[in-house]
Amino acid sequence: MSHNEGSNDTPAEPAERQDMTETRKPTHEEYTCRCGELDGVEHCAWTGDLSDLVLVEYMPEQHRSSHAAAGNSGCWPHNGAIRAAIQSECAERFREFDLAAPDGCTWFQDLGRPADLAEYAEDA
Repeated sequence: MSHNEGSNDTPAEPAERQDMTETRKPTHEEYTCRCGELDGVEHCAWTGDLSDLVLVEYMPEQHRSSHAAAGNSGCWPHNGAIRAAIQSECAERFREFDLAAPDGCTWFQDLGRPADLAEYAEDA
């Protein structure tokens, strides 16, 4: 046995280090839809790739009256709106619900797929 075998302070060989890194990296990250954060209902069961998510901004009902009283001024995150990465079908559901709102205001905005989308997504 050499003087370095069994020692915790001995650096691993480059090939060994590379193998260890590769086993820790996921081959495909899965994300969950965070739609439940927008309306306070449980998240849907969807999981999938980051590319299937869109970033949305939504004004929760409990903040709408004060936001409207302030002339709909302010911008995220200071106006009480929530941003979350949700799957496209849920985004469409929120968009339809928003269009049917009796107050005629727009409380939902689809921000698309910005470069920082992963910041708003949740790993499965």
